[in-house]
Amino acid sequence: MKTTIAKAKGSAMLICAVLLTTVIMLASCKKNADTVAAPAGNDIQAAAGILNGETLSGNIVTGQGGDNNLVIVFNRGHKYVLIQKIPGIPCETEGEIKSAEMVTSKYGVMIKDDMANKVWLFANNDKESQQKIESVKKQLSGSYVTATVFGTTIINQDL
Repeated sequence: MKTTIAKAKGSAMLICAVLLTTVIMLASCKKNADTVAAPAGNDIQAAAGILNGETLSGNIVTGQGGDNNLVIVFNRGHKYVLIQKIPGIPCETEGEIKSAEMVTSKYGVMIKDDMANKVWLFANNDKESQQKIESVKKQLSGSYVTATVFGTTIINQDL
């Protein structure tokens, strides 16, 4: 009788240990889907390092905010980026990018369409920002479009 009880207690302890380990692993792997960092080892990570910026992956929708503004909506409003354009300098993107990576920094904004391997670089209108964006261009593996802008405003939403 003692053997059966000891086996039952051992089995119960083993099941509890497995469940506890599973819960700990799941909790430690949980990530916020709105702010998942891009995979390491790509040109976005190199650019983020050069620009000392934040890298995000997700859905991007762009639109015009009047005559001189470009509005970027990241992950259905998790973050908004307002880019003040310089009149006469084109800086258009493609409306909706379902799989995109974005780097935001004090030097400007970089957007990459992962499916098309196309990049847009929006550099602020100062010498330091221009130099940083030129350094980023050297890291890129696909096609890119650059534009100089007056500046960018980043608005974070608390969800």
